Amino acid sequence: MKYLSLALFCIALSACNVNNEGTATVDTNDAVKNKNNDDITASSSDDAIVETLGNEVLKCHNAIPDWQIEELAQVPCLTLPISSQDFLNIKKFDNGMFDIEGDSKHSKSQIYYKQLLLGLIPYSANETFLISFSNDQAEDGYPNQSFHITSIKKDNEKDSLYTLGVYPLGIIDYEFQDSELIKLGIDPNEFADIDFITLGEENINIDDTCMMNFNIANDWHLTRSYSCQNSQVDKEIIDSFKKQFGFEYRLVNTDIGVNYKRVD
Repeated sequence: MKYLSLALFCIALSACNVNNEGTATVDTNDAVKNKNNDDITASSSDDAIVETLGNEVLKCHNAIPDWQIEELAQVPCLTLPISSQDFLNIKKFDNGMFDIEGDSKHSKSQIYYKQLLLGLIPYSANETFLISFSNDQAEDGYPNQSFHITSIKKDNEKDSLYTLGVYPLGIIDYEFQDSELIKLGIDPNEFADIDFITLGEENINIDDTCMMNFNIANDWHLTRSYSCQNSQVDKEIIDSFKKQFGFEYRLVNTDIGVNYKRVD
């Protein structure tokens, strides 16, 4: 698994324990065999915590800029809390990978390649947050599939969308059996040109599936956890993941707008 490279990749692009209702599993197998969770306590006294209007009085489509209305018109409005478990109905290949191109349940992005638009969470009269899911690759080309959270504002200029600083919001990493890749003429060390559809349709066996679960509570508080199906996953890999990403965040006002800030 290429976690250190992935972390660097995520940092370049961007700029634990989830609640019970937000703990997701990847159904390559029926149960997650190994969970690695940390708890971090956030202070509620910090006056930097963003105060928002109640979701019930907001309409998420009001904040969409004119150039994006057509793309987001059919994207549903969601209410908090939201977790990765809410989106496990995305179509999957037989090996458990998510079939983004073959999915017909969710709208697809007209702007970004192979991205599902899962829902809009109203934040204020002028801003809403888009939850999306896409095929991605780490800096070294290793494939993964991930959730994203993006700010949508009425005054956004075209192609100037702002992904919040918790990139990725959630992620699914796959460790493929090298022998299966070699049979197809794929170099296990070179993933840059691997097609996600090939990986799915060929039903390549997976040695391991790890998932970064996320949960956004009613107060916009974000927690993330990391779980793997392989009980032999190296603890150093898990610790490295925790060190790079952290697991608890609060929404704050910054010089560049509303963003998530890690709670240490």
